[in-house]
Amino acid sequence: SKAGAARTLVKRNASSADGNRDNDIDGNEHHLTLPRTTHVVCMSFDTLVDATDEMCLVGHEAARRFWPKKIPGTPAEYADVFRMLMPCLEESSSFEGALMVRVMAEENIAERTRFRLMLKRRKAERLKAEAAERSAMERAVTAKQRERFEVASARRAAELAARREEYKREMDRMTAGRTTRPLNLREVVTAWDEIKLHASMKFGCDLQTDVGWEGLTVQPAGLQRVVNEVREAFGAGTVTLSRDDTRDDEEDDEEVFYEEEVGDGMEEVSPTRFSDTGFSDDDDDDGWTPKRR
Repeated sequence: SKAGAARTLVKRNASSADGNRDNDIDGNEHHLTLPRTTHVVCMSFDTLVDATDEMCLVGHEAARRFWPKKIPGTPAEYADVFRMLMPCLEESSSFEGALMVRVMAEENIAERTRFRLMLKRRKAERLKAEAAERSAMERAVTAKQRERFEVASARRAAELAARREEYKREMDRMTAGRTTRPLNLREVVTAWDEIKLHASMKFGCDLQTDVGWEGLTVQPAGLQRVVNEVREAFGAGTVTLSRDDTRDDEEDDEEVFYEEEVGDGMEEVSPTRFSDTGFSDDDDDDGWTPKRR
């Protein structure tokens, strides 16, 4: 803030008659002193401090406590895509961070977004390689050189077709069990004001309506309280993250089995040590035995 100098205004009373003009005008003056001018710059906390990682962690933990068995994975699996969704969220202390994590888990947005970004990156690399190949093809002067380029081009086209089939299977896996098209990241950012209202109703929550400076706010009843509790524990350094409660009991039992000792004089067995065939993919082979993929 910066303070300016105090200013003084002088107000003179009008004379009632022409004969009073020669009188001392000092008696008709009133001095008014104005307060100093102070310039104040107000900034939001979220403008000065990048609280994205904290908001993701708090939102993930609050969502897992508020919606048991609905939030798979760890906060790290949401963080990179959550950062892309930050522009549409309110302040870091709002309930919207937890609701956004719930929507991300419901629509599998994090994994699908990373998959789409990978496809976009691979497509850019492929187009760059094809442009270089066309340029080399134009400079080829012998039939043997052209034939070599044509064979390489046909091989890459076959590989591309196989990869597209693999991409389709992967996309079907990520959207398995859905009857409607899942939302993508751009749609969530663009229509978040409507999505957060519909999400609150879709997830079977009692709604809480508040009227503030931002207008009418509708949110799941009790979610803001859970977010505040997690934030306070995070600030005090006493927060305890919940375990993933969406996994099946059989998977948990399988992990416990591998952590236990399997016999006297035998080493503990790691679940990644052996493949379905009983041998590790990392073991050396003689170059003739095909590996299972």
